[in-house]
This record gives sequence, structure tokens and C-alpha cells, in this order.
Amino acid sequence: MATESRASRSYSRFAALLLYLKPYIDKILNTRLRCHQAKEDTNQDIHIKIYRKLGQYSGKVPLKNWVSRIAVNACTDTYNRKTRRTEIGFGELSEEQVRYIESVKACNKSDLREDRYAAQEIVTQHLPRLRSADQLVIRLHYLEGLSHREISQQTGWTESLSRVRAHRARIKLATSIRAAEKVVA
Repeated sequence: MATESRASRSYSRFAALLLYLKPYIDKILNTRLRCHQAKEDTNQDIHIKIYRKLGQYSGKVPLKNWVSRIAVNACTDTYNRKTRRTEIGFGELSEEQVRYIESVKACNKSDLREDRYAAQEIVTQHLPRLRSADQLVIRLHYLEGLSHREISQQTGWTESLSRVRAHRARIKLATSIRAAEKVVA
């Protein structure tokens, strides 16, 4: 033990600290993130941030609170990065969806009617990039065909709020799809 290097002792202390904090960090990750891969990546980011900022820990607040702040901020950063991605790669689209996008570019109305299923798939694929209220209004009005009056009865919104949300959500969805078209082109 006497020949053990200072870095090695530091590493073993840090590993013991992470082992102590693991259940606490895992709890934060599980409540904030859904995707398993995102959890693993964020967990690594949290460990790195703790290691780098450990010298800045003043001891004025409990260690768990300090780590909690780092973990929550890392989860928020991961979520924001994930939702900020507004385009879908060309490889993520099926052949049918690519044909639909090409027919939209050509503005051939008969092809648009025939490829309605592909259009719904594209809309469904882009929906997760919208806020939950926007997703709901798109699903209810455009995919399920409910009127704004029926939507207002189901959600508790006013009819005008339903119309405004549908309009704004449609614009956001169109922007997302146009971004995917640029990737295809």
C-alpha cells in the first residue's frame, strides 16, 4: 500500500464515492429520461462532471444535493439535445416515405391521395419532435378527424385555443418535414 500512487488512491476514493451515489443518480436518471441509451450516456456525463467539479465542492450543501444539481442539469441537457434534433436522416425513411416526399415536391395531387398512408407515417414519425399539447391536437384533429368543438370538449380547451394550437402545430410539423426533405435532396 505504501507504494500505491496518489492518482490510484484518488481514483479508488472516487470509485467508492460513485458507488455510494449510484442509487441516487440512477433514481434521478430513471425519473427524467426514458431511453436506455440516453440514460447510459447521461450517467457517464454525470460521472465526468462530478469528477471534474469535485474540487469546486465547498461542503456548504450536502453532497447529495450538489450531485443532484449536476445530475438534473445533465438530464435536462440530454433532453434538450434530443428534442432539438428537428430533422430525420434519409436512412430513417422507408422507400414509401421517400416516394411520398418526392411526390410532394412534384405536387402531383393523385399521388398524394394514393400515398396517404405514407403521409400519416411521416406525420407520426415527426410528432415526437412537437410538444405534447401540439401532438395531441394534431392526432385528434388531423389523424382522428375530430372537430375543434369535440377537441375542446375532450381537453377542456376553448375552441379558439384548439384552432390556434392546431395551426401552430401544423406549422411546426411542416417545418420539421421540410427539414427532412432537405436531407433527402
